[in-house]
Amino acid sequence: MKDFLFTLAVLLVVARVFGEVARKLHQPAVLGELTAGLLLGPSFLGWLAPSLQSDLFGPSETLPRLTTLSVCFLLAVTGLEIDLPLIGRRARTAAWLSGGGLLVPLALGFGWGWLMPEALRGNHERFLVASFVAVALAISAIPVVATVLLELGALRTPLGQLILAAAMLDDAVGWILLSVVAGFAQRGSGLDFDTVQIVFLTLSTLAVSLTVGPRWMSRFVGWSNSRDPGPRSQLSLFLLCMILASCFTEWIGLEPGFGAFLLGVVAGQSRRFSHQVLETVELMTVSFFSPLFFATAGLKVDLPSILQHPIWLYTLSLVVVASVGKFLGCYLGGKAVGLARSESLVVGAGLNPRGAMGVIVATLGLKLGVIETQLYSMLVAMALITSLLAPPILRYLLGKLETTEPSPSHSFSAGIRRILLPTAGGTNSRLAASMLDAVSGGRELELTTLKVGNEPGGPILSPKSPTLHVKTLHRKLSGSVEETVLDEAHLDYHLVVLGAGQLEGVVDRILQATPCPTLVVRGPSQAENEFRPRSILLPVVGSQYSRHAVDLCAWWARTYASQITLLHVIPPEGDLEMFLPDTYHQSRRDFAERLLDGCADLLRRDGLTTDTLILEHIWPEKAIVEELNGKYDLVIMGTNMEPLSGRAYLGHCVEHVLQNADPTVMVLSSS
Repeated sequence: MKDFLFTLAVLLVVARVFGEVARKLHQPAVLGELTAGLLLGPSFLGWLAPSLQSDLFGPSETLPRLTTLSVCFLLAVTGLEIDLPLIGRRARTAAWLSGGGLLVPLALGFGWGWLMPEALRGNHERFLVASFVAVALAISAIPVVATVLLELGALRTPLGQLILAAAMLDDAVGWILLSVVAGFAQRGSGLDFDTVQIVFLTLSTLAVSLTVGPRWMSRFVGWSNSRDPGPRSQLSLFLLCMILASCFTEWIGLEPGFGAFLLGVVAGQSRRFSHQVLETVELMTVSFFSPLFFATAGLKVDLPSILQHPIWLYTLSLVVVASVGKFLGCYLGGKAVGLARSESLVVGAGLNPRGAMGVIVATLGLKLGVIETQLYSMLVAMALITSLLAPPILRYLLGKLETTEPSPSHSFSAGIRRILLPTAGGTNSRLAASMLDAVSGGRELELTTLKVGNEPGGPILSPKSPTLHVKTLHRKLSGSVEETVLDEAHLDYHLVVLGAGQLEGVVDRILQATPCPTLVVRGPSQAENEFRPRSILLPVVGSQYSRHAVDLCAWWARTYASQITLLHVIPPEGDLEMFLPDTYHQSRRDFAERLLDGCADLLRRDGLTTDTLILEHIWPEKAIVEELNGKYDLVIMGTNMEPLSGRAYLGHCVEHVLQNADPTVMVLSSS
């Protein structure tokens, strides 16, 4: 055991050092960790000091088991990165791009594996070897793709989001295919009952996981939270579920990593695990399991063998086939949906790095005895080279595009799944509930209405939307009302909605201490039979909370087919002019035009009718109230709540509008 622990320490230290060096060089850490394994393996340390290398990294029963656990953690984190709402928003385009980027590399990879020399294939079945090569060439590495796009400032562009959605589809389908191929390897590849059983079990497990899985997970985590709230119990629950899911898929004849991957997808979509817990899982993976796995993978690479002639030529041809497959597949998929050639090539470059995913496929093939060490080394080299080539190729191709404007900021509203609505049954709370019912069409939302007091009262909403799941809670008053509400709000809600006419008393104290974003809804000054905002006024400034308000406005405007007017108020010309440069007023107007045009472009790309308006007024809050006079049904404002003199302060402009505007007012505090 002492020898194993020392080996583990050496692997971890060297892998972490080289991973940090790779980051300093603006490369994914996985490249440095693999390099650490190469240096500690027979290719370098084994050549310099064979006996030392053999003593440290000789045959071991424990290290492979730890590697299996590392794969489960890596794939669980990969599953957490699968954003089904993002894929759904770009479904048609992403499906064509992903389909082309999967099918062409699959076909070319299978052909390369089928035609490879017998010396590379060994005595293994030609179909299985070709299938593993095909899957290794078909998938993409989401972490590498996201890292490269982030470093190039392209992650939040429309094309960046499209690349990410296509990469998620690639990975999801790729791991399904890998699970089937691994099942073939374990049971045989002939067309018999076992083959049909493998395919049936894979598809059934996938269908159950993606349909009822998130709902079951939400209820299970909710049940656990009600008995033992807090991050420690949630972390234990996540790890237990990951291990049980891995055991289940292994029990039915699939790879345990497939179960961990599906668990990650389900946990990510259920939105019940706290951000702190998921960050902890990711931290454990990145800091321990990932360096350990990739360093161990590097130990198995036989670098001298693939540098020999003609093996290096075969390795080069494998890299070419992998890259051509992705570029050609994405070009054909992009052409089918009308993408420009330059944009299709950018997507191809974004999906080309195989990174960690390629290494995992190669490791699984070696573990199952389907491929030899030489072919394993070639597949790892292909994953490394395609990842190294991604940043310069993407940088060059993105530079050829005319624009890389930011995409609509879907991240805020897309992350809202669980909503808490404390209510005393008033009209503002009922209005807020009905508005949430309206916008929930087409997406799953869980709305919890909370009544605090001795009398439970009846439900404030009978939902019309089948995708809004309403849960009514009644809490007897044991302390203060706000303490009871805040205790519930800490149970991993994504938004607290408050129906309120004035920011005082209980509402004020909840605003000051709520752990998540808060939406204050104040109904119109004159009662309406049915609230259907045909026109929305959206004052904007150049801030993060204002962008969140734009995103929230798009959510409501899509539902009601509303006309949006974007507004920015600037000081009138002449005020304080003696103290300011002559160009000050024009520069403020230029800024306002750029700000409004940028926001309008984002909303129009979402298919929303949008106008822009610049007003000149010394008091922005008065300008907004005057503009609202009979013209609009709803005003949405973003703000950053700051405690001031013992009360929640949303800003003078927001509070003035909240108190004096005639139409319905929604104020989003997303600090």
